[in-house]
Amino acid sequence: MPDRIVHWATGVRFDPGVKRVVLFAVGVLGFVRGFSYVDPPPTPAGLRTLAQLLPLEFWGWAWVVIGVLSMLGAFTRHYRIPFIPTMVISTLWSFSYFAEWAMNFFSRGIDSRDYITAVSYAVQALLILAVIRLIDPAEVTPRREAEDVD
Repeated sequence: MPDRIVHWATGVRFDPGVKRVVLFAVGVLGFVRGFSYVDPPPTPAGLRTLAQLLPLEFWGWAWVVIGVLSMLGAFTRHYRIPFIPTMVISTLWSFSYFAEWAMNFFSRGIDSRDYITAVSYAVQALLILAVIRLIDPAEVTPRREAEDVD
């Protein structure tokens, strides 16, 4: 259905493919997530590790920039490259939440649910990696200028 809407809106000039749709959606997610941390509330327990490196507001702006680059990258020729920053920052956030959970659980004896958030960010990063490896039909269609050697 989304491809029909895109074909209607662009007059069948643009076939986004799965990767571009996912990249744009990931960009929107990053943009919205980033703005929620630009004027940060008190630092969540799971992000204390990252907040010690750089302020949470910095990470918010990083999400915003990555989100915008992802949304714009969905319309470029090399649209696989903008997936990488989103995958990296998702992995960093996963490690931060996991580290905080491990410290709380093993050192302090406090049970928290930060491991759930860590797993959700890790799954997001792994799904992005899987989408990068997908093959869109547009990538395998023969080019018009190429000669058939068979």
